[in-house]
Amino acid sequence: TLGKLKCWGGNSMGQLGNGTLVNSSLPELIDSEVSYTSVVVNSSTSYSASCGTTSKGSLKCWGNNYQGMLGHSSNLQSRSTTAPAAIPSLVMVKLTPTSIPSGSSALTSLTISLSVAPEDELVGLKVHHYRYRISASTDSCLNFNNLSAIKNVNENIVEDISTLPDGTISLCVFPINEFGESTLIGRSYVWTKLTQPNL
Repeated sequence: TLGKLKCWGGNSMGQLGNGTLVNSSLPELIDSEVSYTSVVVNSSTSYSASCGTTSKGSLKCWGNNYQGMLGHSSNLQSRSTTAPAAIPSLVMVKLTPTSIPSGSSALTSLTISLSVAPEDELVGLKVHHYRYRISASTDSCLNFNNLSAIKNVNENIVEDISTLPDGTISLCVFPINEFGESTLIGRSYVWTKLTQPNL
């Protein structure tokens, strides 16, 4: 079937990707709800592992993880991953503020809720936590300086911005996925604080 993945043979390290360590003499449909555009297989005895690119652009790997070759840091001690799992450093879901001010705002305090963009749920990784910062300038969100403590994804951002001067206000959000890894670049949202009316 176009885009579907089938595997068979030895499976001592989970290299078939069928969720078990059981050998199979017949082709088995793997990751049935996902379409693959390409798959690379390393079938050597020492490195029985595979990686594939899905039609949605994510990278998934499975099999022997003895030296961390699958890119799943949390699975290194288990030595193998028996089903295709997305590589967290290459695929990251986005957090989207649902109540960010727009344009100019006289707000002196903020309560901002966050939600995961629906299209990003499809890649298989989940956001569990996040960190953020709010600053009184345009922020490119290219570093981890002055970030908040780690917050649960269900927690709102609640900030007193009364001490920040009127002008540009930036919010940077850095999602943290199920493997405890954060994006290297945060998502930036900008608006203008205007507590004094223009005369």
